[in-house]
Amino acid sequence: MEIFNATLMRVLLAVGVSILLFMSFVPYIANVVPFFDVFSHFRLQMFFAALFFTLSAIFVNIRVLFVIALLALVSNTAPLAFKFQNTKDIDKGPEIFQVAALNIKWDRDNCNRVRNYISSLKAELIGVIEVTPECRNDLKSLTDIYPYMWFAEPSTQVIDVKLHGMGILSRIPWQKVGQLQSPLISRRYAVVAEFETSAGSIAVLVSHLVRPVPPYPGDWRLSQGAEVRDLNDYIRNFPGEVIVMGDLNATPYGLTFRQLRAVGLRAASGSGEATWPIALGPLGLPIDHILVTDGLGASMSLGSDIGSDHRPVLGKIIRKARAGP
Repeated sequence: MEIFNATLMRVLLAVGVSILLFMSFVPYIANVVPFFDVFSHFRLQMFFAALFFTLSAIFVNIRVLFVIALLALVSNTAPLAFKFQNTKDIDKGPEIFQVAALNIKWDRDNCNRVRNYISSLKAELIGVIEVTPECRNDLKSLTDIYPYMWFAEPSTQVIDVKLHGMGILSRIPWQKVGQLQSPLISRRYAVVAEFETSAGSIAVLVSHLVRPVPPYPGDWRLSQGAEVRDLNDYIRNFPGEVIVMGDLNATPYGLTFRQLRAVGLRAASGSGEATWPIALGPLGLPIDHILVTDGLGASMSLGSDIGSDHRPVLGKIIRKARAGP
């Protein structure tokens, strides 16, 4: 029996390590097979799984399993590298404004708690996501603090999910405000407001990219990929700096972020903390972000629990000091 148990343990370890190695490496071919990008969002969880398998391989003294588990461990260090880099790279320069992005959660009938939280913030710009019509009415009572408000018309793609939308609240007037439509499905994925500031023209996009996985409207990243390409087209054509903030339904370790970096967006310093689901704490996924283009700098922190399944993200936006004399 003891020999049988030892053999079973080795078989289970071999199967587990093999599956983990597959999940660790297939995201690198997500450009060819977008479905594989789903695994990239779980780099942190796979890191801890690989650490477990590495220690287990040492315990049972199987060198091949140890080498394979170590490969998986090394391939999943992206969360640690990202967090280290974003802690190290802190921009300096004059502050332009403070921002916040809140995913309120689509099933709320009452947003008094959210309204009170927003009123306690110093942010000049607030992005709100998954706003029901009831919550929109509650937030309109903040017009004495945020006289400029704009909400996209609420919609839903799932029969048992309430109508919800997104919006922007601002203390400062914008030049133009509108929304960006998802290319493949009937939904709005961003509200965009354009401002004239001391740093020149700045576009602020409150974005909620479609989830990459089913059930509908998730479709293994096809629609999310189309939204990212449309967003990138807007950024390329805008004659100024850009801020993207909100629930991007993507971690910093996958294809979506690589595509966003290709148009000059980069994550605020302090990024990388888990924001969803709030119940998992630090073992959750960092899918709520603040990103800026090269002429701006940003720092980010997490806000308090507002009764949603997401943590709010709070940011300070600065004009980067120019290099040279």
